[in-house]
Formats: sequence, structure tokens, C-alpha cells
Amino acid sequence: MVDRRDWVLVFIGAPTTGSFRTDQIRVMKGLFLLSKEGPSELRDLYTFAPYDYGPFDREVYHDLDLLEIEGLIDAAVVTGSKRRIFRMTPRGEERCAEIRASASPTAIKAIDEVKELVSSMSFMGLLRYVYGRHPDFAVASIVNR
Repeated sequence: MVDRRDWVLVFIGAPTTGSFRTDQIRVMKGLFLLSKEGPSELRDLYTFAPYDYGPFDREVYHDLDLLEIEGLIDAAVVTGSKRRIFRMTPRGEERCAEIRASASPTAIKAIDEVKELVSSMSFMGLLRYVYGRHPDFAVASIVNR
């Protein structure tokens, strides 16, 4: 059975066709879109709430930390910021391939499409996109103040 962290791993391992690397903002917003708009097995993976930069659930960070501890991903901090870029480790790539081979093709397709979307938008473009589709998650945003 595929658990929540497995889906996060598959999201990080999905192809990045856009210009923007897989950082915590893209993971958070991608998982949010999948939780709200994705197929049933990806719905409600997390309990998102409106926050400073839109939908947020601290459990996403917890799961990212666990994936790093388990040696499935690496996180590199961007110099001069709190931004982290996530990459698969060889062990993570192996596990990701196993999950992709056994998971629902519909879920994998949705993850790949959302990853392509979030990796093709700037930070502000991504926030505008999410806020436009889910305005109730923009109410606490510091961007709108």
C-alpha cells in the first residue's frame, strides 16, 4: 500500500520540466493541488489551512524531514535563504520507481502534471494560480496585505 510519504517521494521524483527546482514551496503547493483536485487516492493527504503564503500544513515539512532521515531525499539549503531544494538519492530513486510501477496510473499522471505545472511558475505566479483556484486559502496571505 502506498502511504502519504510515498506520494511525497513520487512528487519529488516526478520529472521537472519547468525552470524552477523542487523547493518547499513547490512541494507544499503541489501537494495542496493534488489534495484538492487530484484523484481520490491523493485527496485529503494533508489538512491544509490558510497561512502567510497560502495553503500550508506543517506535516508536509515533517514528512520531508522523515524522507531525508530515511535517506530517500537530500535537501540543500540555498545560500542566504531558508529555501531548501529537494533531490532524490539513489535509494530514493529506487523506491520511487517501485511506487510508480505499482501505483495507480491515474495518480502518477496527476502527480506528473502538477509537478510540471508548479515547476514552470515563479513563486508569485504559483501563488496567484493557487489563490485564483482556491481563494479561501488566500485569506491569511501576507502577499495580499
